[in-house]
Amino acid sequence: MSKEIAKIINRQINSGSDASGKNSGLRVVGCWGVEQRVIIEREAGKHSGGLKLIVNGRFHTGIVNIYLVGDLYTIEFVKNGKVVYTTEDIYCESLTMIIDSYIESNQMRHHGEAA
Repeated sequence: MSKEIAKIINRQINSGSDASGKNSGLRVVGCWGVEQRVIIEREAGKHSGGLKLIVNGRFHTGIVNIYLVGDLYTIEFVKNGKVVYTTEDIYCESLTMIIDSYIESNQMRHHGEAA
């Protein structure tokens, strides 16, 4: 089941759009510098599984964990083994935009760096 969830998340990201709404998810994923995709196994009581992306983006280099929690997603951004930002209750239509906002555009301004 976790493998299927990871595949679904990957498809949903690819069919989404970036933070500006101008570029398709398939195109933006290349900008994130995704080096690896890893299946996240189900963890009873926490989530149904998910997808881990190892990225090398403009404003975030590290890990992006995407978990299916109920019918919505939780996204964690991890740098040097530490969760630096978490956002919860994300609809599938917003996955790509939110991830792109953090990794590439700094629209979320969580990095303390000038945009």
